[in-house]
Amino acid sequence: GYALIQDIQVEIGGTEVDQLYPEWLFFWEEMTQRPGARLGEQIGKFSYSADVEEDMIEFASKSRSLYVPL
Repeated sequence: GYALIQDIQVEIGGTEVDQLYPEWLFFWEEMTQRPGARLGEQIGKFSYSADVEEDMIEFASKSRSLYVPL
């Protein structure tokens, strides 16, 4: 899910106060996620087996909705 984002610009009153990148969102999620919160399912994170290419093909073949918290 985070790979869909190029960057996020946070504006208040027309003035940019922050800019976030997907790498930062991923890092923040990894550092602050509570065990069992299931955010990984929402953003499309999944575990790889020994055959990563086959896993990615299977993952991409299924329709799904992703929710990327900002």
